[in-house]
Amino acid sequence: MTGYFSDFQYDQWTFSGLCRVGVVSHTHIDHDPTLLDLLWVPEEIYVPVFFQQIADMTVTSVKAVKQREGRQITKDCRGWPLGRQAINKILNIDKDEPHHAAWWILRCGGRVAFFIGELDVPEVSVLKEMVKKIQPDILMLPVYSDIQEGMHRTSYPSELRKKVDELANWWADKGNEIWALPHIPIKKPDWATKMAEKLPRK
Repeated sequence: MTGYFSDFQYDQWTFSGLCRVGVVSHTHIDHDPTLLDLLWVPEEIYVPVFFQQIADMTVTSVKAVKQREGRQITKDCRGWPLGRQAINKILNIDKDEPHHAAWWILRCGGRVAFFIGELDVPEVSVLKEMVKKIQPDILMLPVYSDIQEGMHRTSYPSELRKKVDELANWWADKGNEIWALPHIPIKKPDWATKMAEKLPRK
């Protein structure tokens, strides 16, 4: 059943080579597949409506997706990109900080994946509560090494890496499946069921 989720490209990552359909978490230049000068760009790209400034290409159909309604991505799969307001409502909280990227719920053939393309440090605790709420069959998490101080709203270079590892280990220890999305070439984490590859650039 996980083959459904492997059939998609996530930002610039893939678990099964070239994919016809892509899902985008946000439109920063290191995530938007139409801006990365990749060797391959999916024929169809689904992007949250609040990030719909994504660059269009004549070879690609870019489709905006609303949070509440979601959108049918393939015959068997539907997706909902969640922004801060939707997450606040689901968790009954009131967080003012913007989220770095949309968090995608993907339902395929009765199973659920939760795709997180990018995180800032203050979001990790909120993400843990969302994972508890959603109980996804597959959790897709970004993998970091140490980062520059000040990026991703962090106080020190290893903070984000450690917080993501803590979240991932907590969820993996419960016997759950986690797919890793490496931001740089890095060894597969012990908590990862599988790790994506970045598509090469031209």
